[in-house]
Amino acid sequence: MTPEPFTDASCFSNERVRLPERRGKPCLRGGRPEPDEGVTVIELVVVVLVLAIACAIAIPAFVSVTSTPNDVGAQANLETALTGARTYFTANDRSYSGVYGGTAVSSITAIDVGLSFVASASTKAHVISVASGGSAGWLVLAAFSPGTEACWIVVDQKAAQTKVIAGNLDTSLGTYYGVIKHATASSCVAGSGLNGSAFRSTGFPTG
Repeated sequence: MTPEPFTDASCFSNERVRLPERRGKPCLRGGRPEPDEGVTVIELVVVVLVLAIACAIAIPAFVSVTSTPNDVGAQANLETALTGARTYFTANDRSYSGVYGGTAVSSITAIDVGLSFVASASTKAHVISVASGGSAGWLVLAAFSPGTEACWIVVDQKAAQTKVIAGNLDTSLGTYYGVIKHATASSCVAGSGLNGSAFRSTGFPTG
């Protein structure tokens, strides 16, 4: 049977007490103090492991939640820019010639879509890099997503092309969507030199 604890002060008379707060605590008969309750090393290890697992699950999820809006924003801005460019195309006698910086009709910069347009690199999701083939009937738009280091691209070909405009792009008439992963802001420039992107005609690539 387990000895019955008691609080008789005589239980401290025959041994050294390490902690002052031991006095008055229950002691087992025979003068041996009752052991303190505490956390074992195994329990500490279990807690640390649980926290490590929780962090391993939460951190990637947090990064994903914060990064996704950057990509979605860049894609939405490109769609908006494409709508403005098509408006220009129709007004300019079905030609992309002068779409950026042109004077014959209001260029894309004059169309109020709430975006900034440049002929150089896109450094942010709302800054759209623009390039066109003029009478050849092609347009390239690019937007950089800083959160994911992705360069999102839209290529609009109003006529079949005699050469590949970018990456593995089809030369057929149509609108194509692509992305270059692990890009830099300085490399996200619209034009015929965009490589490393898999284009598709059904919307922006995922993953």
